[in-house]
Amino acid sequence: MSDGAAGAEKTALVDASSAILLHRAGLFATVTATYRVVMAESVYAEVTAPGHYGASTFGRFYREGRFAMVNPPDPPAPDERLPGGLHAGERDTLLLYHCGCGDFIVIDDGKAAAHCRDTGIPYLNALLMPRVLHLSGCLSAETGAKAAEAITAAGRYADWVVCYAREAADEVLTPFLPGKPVNAGR
Repeated sequence: MSDGAAGAEKTALVDASSAILLHRAGLFATVTATYRVVMAESVYAEVTAPGHYGASTFGRFYREGRFAMVNPPDPPAPDERLPGGLHAGERDTLLLYHCGCGDFIVIDDGKAAAHCRDTGIPYLNALLMPRVLHLSGCLSAETGAKAAEAITAAGRYADWVVCYAREAADEVLTPFLPGKPVNAGR
C-alpha cells in the first residue's frame, strides 16, 4: 500500500455522507492511503462546516494533502446527464466523474446511487468499503466487520442494502481493489 495519495493507482470520488460515515468508522485515513481521494469543493464545504462531525479532521487531512479538492466545471443548466433534486455535493461528485476526474464514486445518496447504477458509473456505498479494504489486505476481517457495524449504525440504510453489503460476492467488489481495472471500457 502507498503511504498516501501520491502512490495510489485509482481515484475515488467521495461525497460528504460517505466521507463522514467512513470517518466515523475510523476508515477515512485508510481510504486516503489506499486511493487518491478527490472531493468536490461543495463536498469539502459540507464536511468542514462548523459543528459537523469530523470537520477539523477533514480540514487537517486536506492541508496535509491526504485528498484533493476539485471544483467541477459549471454544467449547462439543467444538465441532462444528472437526475433532478440532488444536493450540491452529490451533483458535483457525479459531474466530476463525468469530467473524467475519478475511476469510481463512493456515494450514499439513493438518487445518486441509482443514477450511477442506471448509467454504468462504477460506485460503492460507504458500507461496502470495509469489505473492499479487507479484500485488498488493508484491514483484518475483524476490523472490517467492526467498521461495517459502525457504518450501519451511523448510516440510514434500507435492510436490503445492509444485506447486500454483507452478502455481495467478492467478484463484485474486486474491480474496486487497488491495481484492478474498474471500468475497462471507459
